[in-house]
Amino acid sequence: MIRVISEFLGSAPTLDEIIAFKLPEVEEERALELLARSRNGELSPEDRAELDEFTRMGHFMNRVKLQARIKLAGQA
Repeated sequence: MIRVISEFLGSAPTLDEIIAFKLPEVEEERALELLARSRNGELSPEDRAELDEFTRMGHFMNRVKLQARIKLAGQA
């Protein structure tokens, strides 16, 4: 997930592109799978670490998107 986000941000996206960013479908499906397994108590320590990374990076991108929205609102 870090690779996906770093490649995206390294491509110098516009503010609108940042706001519209979504994980690739395969990454989104993996996150949903990990969440379902977590609810069922079926996560290995490696899976827990991966889910934690998804969570941290999701929070990070939410903050980046918020900053992009604030910046765009200031340009209006």
